[in-house]
Amino acid sequence: MHYGLSGAAWSPDGEVIVSAADWGLGFFHARTRTLLFRHTESPQIRAIAWSSRGLLALRPGPDHIRFLRTSGRVPIREEIQSGGVVVAASPGRLTWSPDGQVLAVWGSSGLRFLDGETLAELPAQVSGCTAFGFFPGGHAVAVGLEDNRVLLLDPLEHGPVAGETQGR
Repeated sequence: MHYGLSGAAWSPDGEVIVSAADWGLGFFHARTRTLLFRHTESPQIRAIAWSSRGLLALRPGPDHIRFLRTSGRVPIREEIQSGGVVVAASPGRLTWSPDGQVLAVWGSSGLRFLDGETLAELPAQVSGCTAFGFFPGGHAVAVGLEDNRVLLLDPLEHGPVAGETQGR
């Protein structure tokens, strides 16, 4: 297929890949690569992430996130009313914690977090973030900072897990 991709994500069961493109969302069977479902979106999705709890987070613009509930391999069941979650400016990146409890939103104003249940913004925020990754269990995130420090924090507890570490 030839179209501009802006994001891709795996379904929680690993059977479906969703891609965000100029025309909308395409849901493909992972093994056969056949198109299962097409969902037209406007404007173009800039970032996408599928949680282990079945929530699909879409970033259609620079300042908000839409949520869609999924059910197994049935791609879209309903849109979640999120109250128009406002996020950092810039295309950025969306990443769910492995347990689906936290959505990390990385944009030009830093790293911000949303609660995976309520979809409300959590108080924990990090400026000067250059990279981040969730602990496999999901309860902590390592954040690389511009000044070569690494910060470990628990977004749900709104604070550091341990002290900062120097590194490169």
